[in-house]
Amino acid sequence: MKINVLTLFPEMIENIAKESILGKAIENGHIIINAVNIREFSNNKHNRVDDYTYGGGAGMLMMAEPVYECYKTVAGSGSRCIYVTPQGHPFSQKMAMDFAKEEEITILCGHYEGIDERVLEEIVTDYVSIGDYVLTGGELAAMVITDAVARLVPEVLGNDDSAEIESFHRNLLEYPQYTRPEVWHDKAVPDELLSGNPKIINPWRLEKSIERTKERRPDLYEKYLVDTKAIDWLKSFKREFIFALEPLRRGEAEIIHFEDGKILVLKDLNENKVYEVCTESKKPDGIDAKLIKNCTIYSTDEKFKDEGNAFVQYVYTEKLMKKPEKETSKKAFLQREKMNQALEKEETFFVLVNDNDEEEKLFQEQMGLYPSRRLVYIK
Repeated sequence: MKINVLTLFPEMIENIAKESILGKAIENGHIIINAVNIREFSNNKHNRVDDYTYGGGAGMLMMAEPVYECYKTVAGSGSRCIYVTPQGHPFSQKMAMDFAKEEEITILCGHYEGIDERVLEEIVTDYVSIGDYVLTGGELAAMVITDAVARLVPEVLGNDDSAEIESFHRNLLEYPQYTRPEVWHDKAVPDELLSGNPKIINPWRLEKSIERTKERRPDLYEKYLVDTKAIDWLKSFKREFIFALEPLRRGEAEIIHFEDGKILVLKDLNENKVYEVCTESKKPDGIDAKLIKNCTIYSTDEKFKDEGNAFVQYVYTEKLMKKPEKETSKKAFLQREKMNQALEKEETFFVLVNDNDEEEKLFQEQMGLYPSRRLVYIK
């Protein structure tokens, strides 16, 4: 896997990348980290890349052209461009898993007061935040993302199980762990761990993970309860729904929708597929929806990207994939091109847009899609 980092301070990236597991992964050829200095693409004789902001305000702003030329020169065709910003979507383990599936990603580091909005609209596909605070630059955030993604690349850790049995597996935090000496500061290693019996050790670890998650991350604990309920439900249909049960047990699937005793919709994170398990009506109660068969699903929500059948509320009556009046973002451009290809093959498709999200509605407008077609349920 190749990870490009566009930055004003490539030495920061290189110094971190050469250490520990990242350094070994680079040495063994499992990953490539390419730190590129944006200043080298300045058209100013002093290599200046910043200027004053229109409308006034404190601080300087990175100019569009050096960033654009740097990205255009470095990033491969189809490379996802991640801009690290407090305004982005919160970074998570699931997001890291998604990025790790790519052959190449490009991370853009801002500085000063940020970057000219126009170039962000042009090249950025993912806005990502590592927390609700402000750093002096994006380099540290870029390396947090790089480290989290790189360790998921096959053979980087040396033991693939290490990436599975740790924090956030099935929405649980990791259990407490101990090493020698057996007693330290009058605190002994729990007897369960000294037993050497997996039938005693594993239940103890699960119990401690649940206790720790409930205490420290009640939000994750609530998700764990839903997961557990769904797994218990699936067990009653184990033979029929083994394809859904095992990924969920291993923490490799994410629940999208669950109605106890009725419908379970989940996404397999490894195969990037959406599955449904249903024991009653194929159509949700109270929904006036039309069933579209054999459609290609495109969505601003990464959870819903698949091919299959779906119930939709709003249906397009004409081909609306026209180029919008104003220039689109790279993300919108790539989506529109994929949809046009589907239209040329006379494939049916629909788009999910979260009607409560202004960013997604704007994204849809940039793609020239009117009116919105909203997903109700995937069959």
